[in-house]
Amino acid sequence: GSGGLPLDTYKGVMGDGNSGPAVVPGDHQASNLYTKCTDDVPFGTQMPIGGPGPLTADDLQIIADWIDSGANETCD
Repeated sequence: GSGGLPLDTYKGVMGDGNSGPAVVPGDHQASNLYTKCTDDVPFGTQMPIGGPGPLTADDLQIIADWIDSGANETCD
């Protein structure tokens, strides 16, 4: 992954990239995974890089809800 953060596994997403933790469970505003996908990117390039364009508001809300609910590996 870009920035030293592999996003192809749960362990990778929950790790630290070059700019700190990608996910802070319970706090999407402090999570780089979320903030890098917003229009107001705090550093670097907006994600997804090389994708079809910015995520929709609904997609961002799904990420925020997942992080705020504890960023669990499963949906149990």
